Amino acid sequence: MEDRRKIADGKEIWVIKAGFPNDPVKRLWSEYAFSNSLKKYLERLGVCVFIESYDEWYGNDTADVVVVLRGHKEYFPVRKNKDCVHIMWNLSHPSTITDEEYNSYDMVCIGSEIYAEKIKRRLKVPVRILPVCADTEIFFPDSEEKEEKEYDWVFVGNSRYVKRKSVVWSITHNIPLKIWGANWEKVLPESAKYVVAENIPNDELPKLYRNAKVTVDDHYEDMALYGFVNTRIIEAVACGLPVISDYSEGIYKMFGDAVLSYRNEKEFVEQTNKIFDDYASVKKKTRELWPVIQKEYSFEARARQLKIFSEEIKEYGNRCRKLATSFSGHNTTEHVIRTVCERSSGLIPKVSVIIPVYNAVKYLEKCLDSVLRQTLKEIEIICIDDGSEDSSLKLLKEYADKDDRISVYAQKNCGLAETRNRGLGKAQGEYIAFLDSDDWLELQALERLYEASRKRQLDILVFNGDTVYDNDKVREEYPEFQNYYHRKGKYPEKCAGYKMLAGMRKEKEYRTSAVMQMFRRQFLENTRTSFCRGILHEDNDFTFRSYLSAENVGYMPENFYKRQVHNDSIMTKAAECSGLRHVYGYFKAFLNMRSFLADKELYRDFDAETWEAVMDILEGTLYNVRKYFSNLTWQEQCAFDMLDKSDALDFRFYVQPGFNSFSALGKAQKEKSELNRKLQNTYAEKSEINRKLQITYKEKYDRGLEIKYLNKELASIKKSKTYRLARIIGFPVRTVRKIMKKLQE
Repeated sequence: MEDRRKIADGKEIWVIKAGFPNDPVKRLWSEYAFSNSLKKYLERLGVCVFIESYDEWYGNDTADVVVVLRGHKEYFPVRKNKDCVHIMWNLSHPSTITDEEYNSYDMVCIGSEIYAEKIKRRLKVPVRILPVCADTEIFFPDSEEKEEKEYDWVFVGNSRYVKRKSVVWSITHNIPLKIWGANWEKVLPESAKYVVAENIPNDELPKLYRNAKVTVDDHYEDMALYGFVNTRIIEAVACGLPVISDYSEGIYKMFGDAVLSYRNEKEFVEQTNKIFDDYASVKKKTRELWPVIQKEYSFEARARQLKIFSEEIKEYGNRCRKLATSFSGHNTTEHVIRTVCERSSGLIPKVSVIIPVYNAVKYLEKCLDSVLRQTLKEIEIICIDDGSEDSSLKLLKEYADKDDRISVYAQKNCGLAETRNRGLGKAQGEYIAFLDSDDWLELQALERLYEASRKRQLDILVFNGDTVYDNDKVREEYPEFQNYYHRKGKYPEKCAGYKMLAGMRKEKEYRTSAVMQMFRRQFLENTRTSFCRGILHEDNDFTFRSYLSAENVGYMPENFYKRQVHNDSIMTKAAECSGLRHVYGYFKAFLNMRSFLADKELYRDFDAETWEAVMDILEGTLYNVRKYFSNLTWQEQCAFDMLDKSDALDFRFYVQPGFNSFSALGKAQKEKSELNRKLQNTYAEKSEINRKLQITYKEKYDRGLEIKYLNKELASIKKSKTYRLARIIGFPVRTVRKIMKKLQE
């Protein structure tokens, strides 16, 4: 095996994987010529390039960047080298490629703008438009147009064992066609006299095109449908040769009507008549495309673009790793909170309303107005601007000048959780209500919630909300929120927190939103319940811990809260690296909930129903971690290698057993034959297994009694609440012990 690092001599190594065989006949394959042209221009950019036929794809893994020219052969990246960038350039056969294959790459380049727009909405990896191109040092027009052409009408291509319409209609309408391609006699016997040769070497194509009058062509059905363009077409146009081709929106976007297109036989005849009737005009339009091809559709342009794309991928990976490194740091980072103005009202607040504000000027007035107009007047409103870049802070000052119940604070961006915690630190009210700055409350919400909480002596009062969509488009995109905050079940006016949790979870109506709960401030302080800083999904473990700590939780079936759903809200906005934040948020929430149960030993007092609910919530949270993780790109997944030691071990045990999913896909093809071989047990092995299974009746009877007894004991143990929690808590410890034992051995 060649030593690529030695050959590269310090240069970045690029590998082009193309769908031609490792055989002398490869020189007749267009993919071979395409690969060599791409190699030439990439090497001019200072990289070392190796080309692999499909027979060599799983041999040498040494590479910094791999470009797969995806035609008819599928390929899943083998991720032995985590730092290697994999780019698919999809040039044809789009209907044969699954989303699974697309998503296994770091980036997907599509030869059709139409298809790129179609698939980018459903893929998790970045999609770029990268149309087909020509080598302008090989394919170029004659400097002077020749009066006489060696050939009139030409067609280059195999039959594909179908009656290709461009050939059939040419013969039907007596076009003097010359064919270079194989297997025509088998599907169209009358074509025999038109065939010049079964193939033409790629290096002879430019001469043919420059010595012909016009070429006809057509596409695979899926290519035409999705706007892909045949390489033969752009190479012919580069040589100044007029082209008649079946219609593809991609061709029209690239060249307008300079390429004569047809949708049916009638239009085909009309386009051929243009050649006969006004060839000079058609030829002139074709030659005028040469500067366009040089600038936009050359290998030189594509090589530069691919180089830029590879740098983009690497830079994104670096940003992901930097973010993952910072996750644990969020727990210690402190930002100073600045007092802008504090309330001067002498009223002792019954309720403190905490409103974190971040770039919410569009919705902030409605939010503040809904609080100021509450029928309960003895309230304080704590607004903390979390580093807004719009005029939110200015608007908060204006409102504070008008109402002395408002206090305004400002800080550098800390995130929702830390901002709420700081609001709790400022609060003086008997009860606490959280409100997001793009939402609002019903007029009597605080009064009725406060009265019910006081009357029932509650630690937490849970209520419902309505979803309000910004527009119909948002409603169509996020239908799952429509009735999400409506509960239909009947729940106690007052009960222990763990019972409320169990009841709502049983009815599938357990919601973690802190904004739809009113809390007794003294309860939160006594139990030291606060939000986990620096993560998304901070409500998950906050609500979980609150319910299980509360002696008295109540429910009020009123839709007091109005939750605004728009494209800039936390629930819908997809910021850069947001997938990592979701994964880590759910992961940290899971760890916090697990640790809370273990530290407090609350599980010892749970009844069976509560225990099932608690386990269901833990398992559901862990499921969300794994689901979001599986939806990350390779670069994003690798970023979690940067977690610090306090998180890394737990993350690998709980989340990453299937981490090498991408690698598994690639290795599956390579190892298929080996797996089949191993599955073929010899007859001797089978006989030995059967012999060992032949035990006496007495042994079976005795063992049966023993197993029956042990199974009964085991089932009893596994039903115990202590066993189930111990399995979760002790999993990392057991695994570490196994590792240590192996190391000692």
